[in-house]
Amino acid sequence: PVMLDYIRLLEKEANLDFSKLKDYFKSFLPFMHGEEHIKVRKVINRRFSFGEVKKWRPKIAEIIARRLSMLEANKSYDLIVNIVDPLYMDFVELLFGVAIPDRDRFIRQIEIATNAVERMASISQLRRLQETLTELESLVCKQIKTRNLDTLFGEIASDVADDLEHSDIVSILLVLLIA
Repeated sequence: PVMLDYIRLLEKEANLDFSKLKDYFKSFLPFMHGEEHIKVRKVINRRFSFGEVKKWRPKIAEIIARRLSMLEANKSYDLIVNIVDPLYMDFVELLFGVAIPDRDRFIRQIEIATNAVERMASISQLRRLQETLTELESLVCKQIKTRNLDTLFGEIASDVADDLEHSDIVSILLVLLIA
């Protein structure tokens, strides 16, 4: 709520339009409160129980093994550049089911999304955040349209399809993608 107030203030003082950004903040799970937060959290938590996560174990092991086998040819590598970031993107693509057309751009977008969500962000940071979230939303929407139930995002989207609006489903998946 404090971030929403800050965005509204900047929007008014600078005569800018942050409507889309405000909509994101209103529907992002970390910024929800009360009954709405509890309702959404219950649905999502179901997919992250021990039993549910355990069923993904073979796929997770396969993704890790594949990434590690790609490193065998290299004599030296950078932990972040060659392992952490690519492994994260492998999980996003192969486990979550979100196709990433440009991996370098995607990493920059995630960095913008995680770093700019703070109080007292500058106008340029908020503009960049709004643009970034809009692009990431597009990636998530494409995944939802495929309704691939063999992915974690597909299962979550299916779980909440009857209870939530499309925009709320997208917001939930967008927050999970960024997290």
